[in-house]
Amino acid sequence: MANLETRSVQMPSSFFKSSKREYKDWRFAMVREFVQNSYDAGAATIRFTIDSSAQGHTVLTVADDGTGMDEDTLVNVLLCLGGSRKPDGAVGGFGYAKTILLLAHHSYSVCTVAADGMCRVVKGSGGTYTYTAHPAIDESRGTSVTVEIDDSRPPQDWADTVRRYASLCCMEYFTGRAVRIVLSGTELPQNNATVYGYEVDSDAGYVWYNEVGDGDPKVSTFVVHVKGLPMFIEEVHGSSSKVQLSGGIELAAGSLALTSNRDGLTWEHHQRFKECLTVIVRRQSSLRYGDALSLQMNFSEGDIYAGRVAIPIEDAGGWTPVARQGQGLHEAFAGLFDRIDIGRYPANFHVKVDSLAQRRKVGSEAYVTKSALSGQLGKLRLSKYAHAWRAAVHTVLMCQLCLDSGVAFWDPAGRRIGETDWGELTSEDLIGLTPYFHGVRVDTGFCFIEKVEGLCSRPTAGPIQILCNPWLIPAEDSLSLRYAWMLDLAIHEVNHLWVSDHNEEFAARLDLLRQSLRRWLPEAGSIATVAGAVHNRFRNTSESTGPTG
Repeated sequence: MANLETRSVQMPSSFFKSSKREYKDWRFAMVREFVQNSYDAGAATIRFTIDSSAQGHTVLTVADDGTGMDEDTLVNVLLCLGGSRKPDGAVGGFGYAKTILLLAHHSYSVCTVAADGMCRVVKGSGGTYTYTAHPAIDESRGTSVTVEIDDSRPPQDWADTVRRYASLCCMEYFTGRAVRIVLSGTELPQNNATVYGYEVDSDAGYVWYNEVGDGDPKVSTFVVHVKGLPMFIEEVHGSSSKVQLSGGIELAAGSLALTSNRDGLTWEHHQRFKECLTVIVRRQSSLRYGDALSLQMNFSEGDIYAGRVAIPIEDAGGWTPVARQGQGLHEAFAGLFDRIDIGRYPANFHVKVDSLAQRRKVGSEAYVTKSALSGQLGKLRLSKYAHAWRAAVHTVLMCQLCLDSGVAFWDPAGRRIGETDWGELTSEDLIGLTPYFHGVRVDTGFCFIEKVEGLCSRPTAGPIQILCNPWLIPAEDSLSLRYAWMLDLAIHEVNHLWVSDHNEEFAARLDLLRQSLRRWLPEAGSIATVAGAVHNRFRNTSESTGPTG
């Protein structure tokens, strides 16, 4: 009978070094794993020191005042591939990061003191190490790890990585637990007190961000957090978006949403994450609109009044925007209509003004000063556009597809227009009708919001508002081309009553809406011709000196 031998799998040092390739940025990930381990050990202070060895290697030392490790934890968990006994609620716990922390480098040493008062020391390289233990010389607890890194980067680059990681941390903000990160004796600033312009509570997690301007291509970046600890940075590409966003997200599922190396999201959570953030990027204009000053004129409920309207994000998983209203902006527009002949404008007409700035920007379409806005609205040309825009929106809403999908019209006497009534209505009758969508009145208006052509929004209270930016109306000499632009925009914004996002469903329904509109005006061979018909039908209202119904 042959002799049986027990042997173990041999792993060369190259096996561990190759693990670096499994991370987007292994240096960032290494700093992250050290901070996470110290955080899970209950540390209040984490100290980084960076030096150079005689061989030119970077020497990184990380020391904390956490609970330390007993022999079983040190030998059978930290130095055992895949081993982890972290409690529920810990940020880490997959037993995967030890390769990037220790085994993938030139050499390492671990010195830890646990509650039993023993000081345990491990020194090693790759999978080979020595272990010693002796009584601690004092009562202090914690762990100190020194790693000699065979890396081409100079120590200063590593210091920059530690500073960058600390700047993204917001542990105290999300958990109430302050954890100091110190580099070479200097405490590093963290991101616990920054105020962001927008905050959204989504299914994927709590999101906060600012607009950072235009980019090409449009790429928005979000730092992914668990308990305020940054995991990695995710990019959202939005070729159809006109804004760039920068911020972060605290994952609702915590560590359960992360892959084994905590450098990405599992497939299920990644899909939810991408969907939520893509919607935020695409609908940023709606969120910005929720922070806009709301003005109304010729309202049927009474005389002129001004106020703010909070705008929810419809059909977006119940997200709730947290408004950051500008101070004093409402008062700045007091008396705005004293200088405008508001009788030239239609009834129930809205004006939305971007409140992200208190003054007009150079080259901006956002007329946010009172004098500039008053000057614009006082122009006869804009009052004519207001009636043309209202006519374009109403014409789209009158097509059969809209009437079959929740739109209804009422006359000034409060009578609903039935299917058999349309053939008996004159042009004057049509002008006086008021549209409703599932029982909510649909109003029109202007929006002076930078980079926004039009909006269709459903406030929490009050009518639906379908708006266009008059400053973006083409400047061609031909009126038919201008009204063609307005009618085309009206088709687009009315379509948002049913489909919020610019997706395949939106595109398919947009085609159906255009077809239905052409049947409603069968003599039209093109959008420009349709717009001309709209202009002719409502041209008398363009010269109106008083509000129309």
